[in-house]
Amino acid sequence: MTQPIFANLGAIDTPAVFIIAAVALLLFGGSKLANFGKSLGEGLKEFKNAVKDETAEKPSEAVQAPVASSAISATVAAAPVETAPKSSVEQPKRE
Repeated sequence: MTQPIFANLGAIDTPAVFIIAAVALLLFGGSKLANFGKSLGEGLKEFKNAVKDETAEKPSEAVQAPVASSAISATVAAAPVETAPKSSVEQPKRE
């Protein structure tokens, strides 16, 4: 039985990781890679905190009683409609 041509395309083994890291070190230098790692770590930390804060807020929203849509539509229908006064300044005419 034959394997597909690209069967192992997604697999990256250990030597490939070391080669990629060495090439990145040669291209960018140690200080830029360190700064990149630091900023990547800070970004992940901020993302985790944002997700944690978002999930902490969800239960408090679920406790609120839902408002019936008919009550909202009755309130909107009963509200008086006000029109804005016409401006005394004449608008320029478009040709």
